[in-house]
Amino acid sequence: MNWAELTDSLVPGRDRGNDCKLLVVGGGAGGCSIAAKYATKLGKNKVIIIDPADRHYYQAMFTMIGGGMKKLNQSYKPMEDVLPKDALWLKDTVTEIEPKKNEVITEKGDTVKYDYMVVATGIELDFDKIPGLVEGLKDHRSGVCSNYSPLYVTKTYGCIQRLDGGNAVFTYPNSPVKCAGAPQKIAYITADYLQQCGRRNVKVLYNTALPVIFKAPKYATSLWKVAEKKKVKVNLNVDLVEVRPDKKEAVFKSLSKPDETYVQEYQMLHVCPPQHPTPVIAKNKELSDSTGFLNVHKGTLQHVKYSNIFGIGDCTTLPTSKTAAAVAGQLGVLRRNLSAAMEGKTLTATYDGYTSCPLVTGYGSCIMAEFDYDSNPLETFPFDQGVERRTMFHMKKDVMPQLYFNLMLRDINGMVYVKMEVFQISFPQFLREAEYEKSVHSWWKKNVVFSIVSSKTYCTSCNSVFRMGHFHPRFTCVVYILWYRIGGTHSAPHVTVITMLSHRQRAEPARVTHEDAADGGIVSHFHGVSDLLQEPTLYTVKGMAILDNDGNRILAKYYDKNVFATAKEQKAFEKNLFSKTHRANAEIIMLDGLTCVYRSNVDLFFYVMGSSHENELILMSVLNCLYDAVSQILRKNVEKRVVLENLDIVMLAMDEICDGGIIMEADSSAVVQRVALRTDDIPLGEQTVAQV
Repeated sequence: MNWAELTDSLVPGRDRGNDCKLLVVGGGAGGCSIAAKYATKLGKNKVIIIDPADRHYYQAMFTMIGGGMKKLNQSYKPMEDVLPKDALWLKDTVTEIEPKKNEVITEKGDTVKYDYMVVATGIELDFDKIPGLVEGLKDHRSGVCSNYSPLYVTKTYGCIQRLDGGNAVFTYPNSPVKCAGAPQKIAYITADYLQQCGRRNVKVLYNTALPVIFKAPKYATSLWKVAEKKKVKVNLNVDLVEVRPDKKEAVFKSLSKPDETYVQEYQMLHVCPPQHPTPVIAKNKELSDSTGFLNVHKGTLQHVKYSNIFGIGDCTTLPTSKTAAAVAGQLGVLRRNLSAAMEGKTLTATYDGYTSCPLVTGYGSCIMAEFDYDSNPLETFPFDQGVERRTMFHMKKDVMPQLYFNLMLRDINGMVYVKMEVFQISFPQFLREAEYEKSVHSWWKKNVVFSIVSSKTYCTSCNSVFRMGHFHPRFTCVVYILWYRIGGTHSAPHVTVITMLSHRQRAEPARVTHEDAADGGIVSHFHGVSDLLQEPTLYTVKGMAILDNDGNRILAKYYDKNVFATAKEQKAFEKNLFSKTHRANAEIIMLDGLTCVYRSNVDLFFYVMGSSHENELILMSVLNCLYDAVSQILRKNVEKRVVLENLDIVMLAMDEICDGGIIMEADSSAVVQRVALRTDDIPLGEQTVAQV
């Protein structure tokens, strides 16, 4: 007997009805997060969650599963593990909502009365609306697949692998959808796979019912360039109306000329199914608008008619993309306004429409689109997010799932993820636990206000101990660090560190108490961090250079256009740098406002330059990684002649270590492995995706 069944059997009066302070309808991202907040605040069983599912899926991972980069079992957890224990979970489905009576009726015939209700029912997939689609999805020989359901997502990668000719067609329906970028993400991933494998006789088509490739103009411009580079043909204003799996044919209708249809042959057909509001909302005219979605105010998230009902996520009329990031942006507004409503106060928090779509464009690249109601960019990071970046790919693939399951669903004191970075640090395996933790802190002490080790939080400035998420009264920003050990031991050689900043706007910081912050006073923003920081907290380098024993450039890369913008300035700096270091015994020097670390071998000098505020240990780790990687690649023949003969490989090594100046890798073995794979003589068609 699971937890929900035990609840059903033990809760007295279940069949006669339940009363609660807050009812949450739906156990998705929004439902779980808001329940986690109020279950603790209101007390045990004062919050009831109604949801019939056994598993809670992180659906944003389905694209990675379809591309062969993740496994299905990594995308979900048992529902009972993600729901707050202080809340009462009714494993049931709401069939009727009676807002005038403040009650709902479930499929099992139970009645639940509420004082306040949050509706988070999501949006429903309608595979049956397209004739032949379900038949094709169930037939493993049909070439039909979809990343939109856990029932079919594991089929996609097999379809990609079997492509050897013909057409690979990807569709976007003429209906609202969740994660509007997903249909074209898998198209780009497939095109990247085909290019890497040298299969140039497959034609990739993206057929979308929309009149544009993407809603936000800035990112639409970038995606047209990606489509051209990946050789993806984009067809606008076309809608899939029928699938003929036995013939491997798809029928499309032109939306600009509704009387016209055409038949498209395919070897692979990836379908984003039509989607519609949940029936319990759509049929209730008191709650829904003409489209069938929950009619809420776009700023406050409060229902336009019933002041004790709020909505969040895909089920609402909010005119923004339906994504988990949008839910994260809505959570803080909903928390503040719901609390204000419970206290009889005026609702003041306003949602600006923030949403995010990590547009994965291949095996190692991603455009991190962030924008508001008006499609204006609301970017988090201190660089242009409208271009493909490997950093954003790892954010999507490795960081966001951890944030979702470990922080967002638990609603860690109202924190929404404003700033997130990843960096891998190497440590000797012989370090004991205490030394290990001390080493971690020494690497991050320059930028950390709060550090989290296990469940404890303390300020590195005054060593005061707080609960996770509390504000320090002397700071306007809180920095969270979550770190875990790969391999599960304290002696593991790598640590992945994720840093996040959360902030609130307030005129008098000293008056904010720890209790005030714990009560949910944090304003939820995914943007605006750059105004609070004098310098990005991403660990970066300004440049790397390899000079010969006369100070002449062999290879150099500068990542900050504001530092030595011209080649003349760069070479003048290199001459000065060489003159200061070629006879010195030290390993570090401050020159022209930069921290420079260096080492030499035979007739070569290796340099890594960072800002004057950068941690010299970080710079040294990059330098050692570069030198060791070059040494391994050149079989320890680290000399000018050999480097010049293999200059392209050395450049690849530099690119693996840094992407636009952002440190991506500090492990020379990993760099060597990647460079070796990229320069392998094995024909691309015989390599696996992991190799390419």
